Amino acid sequence: IWEVLSGEREPGHDVLVQDESGDHAPLSCSEFLASKGVRVEIVTPDRVLGLEMSDTNLGAHMAEIYKAGIRVTPDSRIASVTKSGNKLLAVIENTYSGALAERTVVQVVGDRATIPNV
Repeated sequence: IWEVLSGEREPGHDVLVQDESGDHAPLSCSEFLASKGVRVEIVTPDRVLGLEMSDTNLGAHMAEIYKAGIRVTPDSRIASVTKSGNKLLAVIENTYSGALAERTVVQVVGDRATIPNV
């Protein structure tokens, strides 16, 4: 996420964002990508986005997410990502039912934890 937000990585035109933190970064990154015309889907294992955020901050993010048409997939994790031609095939698994769904995207951006820059 930070590589995309800093400009270190160019975003693709169809991006799957993995939110494992429930915090600002994946939501901000998704909004940033959508503002660049990117089609975005956020996948989170939580029942809703932003569980670690205050209601005020979450409300502001959610308004932008829905306005931008960002797809939100709760209760799910990315189980695997494999190359499929010049794209990526991501398999998404529902954390409760185990049901699998596939997404073909150009890029997968993840937020699992933050490590310091050294």
